[in-house]
Amino acid sequence: MTPTKDLLLVARLLSRITIALLLVAPLGFVLGMPFPLGLRLAMQRSSALGSWAWGVNGFFTVIGTVLALMLGMMIGFRMVLLFACASYLGGLFAITRLSGGRIDAGAVALHEPA
Repeated sequence: MTPTKDLLLVARLLSRITIALLLVAPLGFVLGMPFPLGLRLAMQRSSALGSWAWGVNGFFTVIGTVLALMLGMMIGFRMVLLFACASYLGGLFAITRLSGGRIDAGAVALHEPA
């Protein structure tokens, strides 16, 4: 084992939780941004497209978990991770392309005000 792992194994629980959060939080933030940004763009185009985006997200949330597990057993989890990275880059490209390189900072309106 590396000295860092040895140090973490003997660290107190609060220290291990803090270190885990510091390591995971930036990645979670970055991976959590494509859907809200894409939804904002979809809602700006039409509310029907926004509803469709929610449905597609729900579908792939369920199917993606099962598919990742099956593909991981067939082609290896490293390849699944590379495919996931490529998917996120493709989504980022699509968002950038659809927004013309800029995205409004306003919140997503789920319905038009009366």
